[in-house]
Amino acid sequence: MTIMSDQEIGHRLGGLAAERDPLLRSCFVRSEVIQRVLTFGSPKNIVVGKKGSGKSAAFLVGRGPGSTTPVIRISPSTHLIEVKRAMLSHTQYADIMRHELSLECLKAWSENEALSSRLSRKERLQLAAANGDYVSRLKKLGARIEGGSAFGWGVKLGESAESSLEIVSKSDTANTRPLIDKLSSLGGKCLVMVDDPELLFGYSDQPPANLLGGLLLASVDLTTIYPDSIRIVVFLKLHVYRHMKRTFEDIDHLRHNFEMLKWVETDLEALLAARLIKALALSPDKKVQFDPWLSLLRGAEATESAHIRSHVLERLVCGPRDLIWFSSQILDMQARGYQGWEALLAAEANYSQDQLNQLELEYGRRGYEEISSVVSKLFSPDSGLPSTEMKAGDFEEFLRSRLHSSEIMKQRERHDWLEALTPKSLAQLLYEVGVLGYWLHSEERFVMPYEISSETRGFLASPTWRLNPAFNHALGIAHRES
Repeated sequence: MTIMSDQEIGHRLGGLAAERDPLLRSCFVRSEVIQRVLTFGSPKNIVVGKKGSGKSAAFLVGRGPGSTTPVIRISPSTHLIEVKRAMLSHTQYADIMRHELSLECLKAWSENEALSSRLSRKERLQLAAANGDYVSRLKKLGARIEGGSAFGWGVKLGESAESSLEIVSKSDTANTRPLIDKLSSLGGKCLVMVDDPELLFGYSDQPPANLLGGLLLASVDLTTIYPDSIRIVVFLKLHVYRHMKRTFEDIDHLRHNFEMLKWVETDLEALLAARLIKALALSPDKKVQFDPWLSLLRGAEATESAHIRSHVLERLVCGPRDLIWFSSQILDMQARGYQGWEALLAAEANYSQDQLNQLELEYGRRGYEEISSVVSKLFSPDSGLPSTEMKAGDFEEFLRSRLHSSEIMKQRERHDWLEALTPKSLAQLLYEVGVLGYWLHSEERFVMPYEISSETRGFLASPTWRLNPAFNHALGIAHRES
């Protein structure tokens, strides 16, 4: 029996963070949602997803049509936008962002000799001037940032330290719009992708709603005005989207531009197959359909494939990251000597505890302190939970009784967020963080956690709720049911 080293264990199927995933490019699966948002002409250009749902992977690997379409990637690790603290309106910020995103496209197009050579001499001079404006701004800002690159958006530094971001003048926009029109008519295409936009402006977490709202509006405007030439794709974390829904007054105007990043079983299965083949150097018979589940759990019978598949998939919360995570744990346990289902269940015990801990890492710093501890106490072995699947009304009554239990009352005294919750709002919060799921009556099945969108309407309207099986082991429920 071959024993893997500690360095190999848990990493054989790639890294959990897209930025450090050696298999990202070779095993990238372009899901239906990602395909749609990267397609020129589609109105869906703002992608919303949970952490681990594949936003950063799409940002790093996504491409436009054809090999010659320039791709501009903007993220906090590569760009910085200094913001004047005096607040502007979201329409003013949108003007700034629209102009600067246009400059980004012009800069990319200026480097395309075949395209720019078709401009008149006057237009080439205007393009050079626009590009020079971009470069001069970049240099000015870059001089104030040691050891890092900077982004040229609206940076008019001047003499005052407060003039980092100013309203774009009409002459600026008047100079760039004709160039964009002409280059677009000549077949110019440009894909701009923005990841973690809430961190681009120098704020530790949530920037003012008008600022981020201005960026979203500008991305939609340019994508709408130039559907065949410019595509601005913005990737938003789910909690940022929810924050914007509460605080940005014009969010409803963008409702047709949001795309929720969800996964289907076939795409996740394709992702697992690609990674197993690459990481384990497998050579599957092309005449026979490759079964990733039997390759993942070696020694399992062919008749067990569907069972393994459903067991793993229904324990995913965020899709790709969790599939890589859980599957790596299964390989880990087999390398340590566990066999068959024993290896899967041993891996699940570790994975389940990791998921519970992840709640604290993900939501604890966003105002839900000790949420992992609260969940553990809500569903503790002596909680009296009759079943992991119950009618919505019965589940609400269970949560009502738990909110008034002595152990939860002690937690409520320490945390304002918990004190303010009713049984229904607690259930909604548990759904939003992935602890609860629901029965989809129209399809006669439970909705898988990675399918769940950000909206709570389906959950609140469902007749049956279910505790996410991903947490069963950590909460001791697997032992109670066995």
